[in-house]
Amino acid sequence: MTAGDTGNPDYFHLMQYAVLNDPDMNVKFAALKRIYLFSAHPGLLPMMKKLQETNPGNAMEPYLSMALSRLGLITREEFEQKMNGVE
Repeated sequence: MTAGDTGNPDYFHLMQYAVLNDPDMNVKFAALKRIYLFSAHPGLLPMMKKLQETNPGNAMEPYLSMALSRLGLITREEFEQKMNGVE
């Protein structure tokens, strides 16, 4: 996660792999906590929008909503509703 903390675009694909493919949920969550640091990468927003649409059973919460909020893909109100279990 040290690489993720840098926000260096060279590490985007590593973070993307961790979010999308790593079988360990702790790794996924750690990557989601840092993914907003890569907001300048052109592949980030499409990836996050797809995750937002396909988050089965809210398996990636609360980290997905935190990332979406930091990226401006959901409003603060939507984030708070998600955290409070209001759909």
